[in-house]
Amino acid sequence: MVWQERSKYIIMLCKAVDMKRLGLLDGVLPNTCVYYWPRYENDKAQYGDYIVCNIKMDCTTDPLFNVTHLTMHRVDDEEGFVHKLEHWQYDWNNFTDFYWPLRILRRYCILYSFYQ
Repeated sequence: MVWQERSKYIIMLCKAVDMKRLGLLDGVLPNTCVYYWPRYENDKAQYGDYIVCNIKMDCTTDPLFNVTHLTMHRVDDEEGFVHKLEHWQYDWNNFTDFYWPLRILRRYCILYSFYQ
């Protein structure tokens, strides 16, 4: 869907877990999601016909989010089109800020108006 819609942002509001590190008893953790992107800088992962690359991780863009800059491209793409996007993951270590949804909306509106 990210490829189809050319999404520029993914906003993740839950914690992420590494399925490789989960034990038998930890199969289902409430309010979590498995890492569906390359977790470390310069890592690549292939998901079907798509390759996703972790370009950079940035924790300074916003104090409540970990921002990962990603690129993705099709394996069979002869034209070499590369889609760039940002993955914003909420940092649940600081969950006392109740205004973060408004900050996300404001940042999106600013960036959207800039690129239009």
